[in-house]
Amino acid sequence: MNSNDEKDEKDVANPLNDEDYIDSTIIDNSINLKLRGNVKDNFSGKIELYKDDKLISKDASNGFKDLEIKSGETYSYKFVVYHRLSDSEIKEINSELSNRGQTIGFADAKSYYYRPYEYIKVIKIPESDKMSTSGYTPPVDYYPNQVGVNYRTFIPTKYAPAASIIS
Repeated sequence: MNSNDEKDEKDVANPLNDEDYIDSTIIDNSINLKLRGNVKDNFSGKIELYKDDKLISKDASNGFKDLEIKSGETYSYKFVVYHRLSDSEIKEINSELSNRGQTIGFADAKSYYYRPYEYIKVIKIPESDKMSTSGYTPPVDYYPNQVGVNYRTFIPTKYAPAASIIS
């Protein structure tokens, strides 16, 4: 393995280590969705969005407002971004295709030279009496690739001096 191959493998994005997440807010019987973090699509620059495995937007890179929601229903949203494979991986694919006598066109380049990464969030829309026009942020369930912190402060006395953030 040469130094270029090592560099290529280090540059491959690993979404499980990143601080990327789907931001969602329900306002006026619609849901606003946005994929947050340092997320780039290397294929077209556009981010695909699926709702219950149906493509609802070919470019949700600036977010998406879903107007077709019903109270009490649960929806699964999936953002898909494509990252280009390393030069060594592409060289290996081209070698294998050459051995088979195959050539690929531009339409097939996405499936051969790019790896999809999916960001999924399942959202249960509250009953209509719990929704308001000021906005409601759905609670986030635990998923293996999500990290959260539950911070609680216990003060043993009725009165405690304020502490500085620095101390």
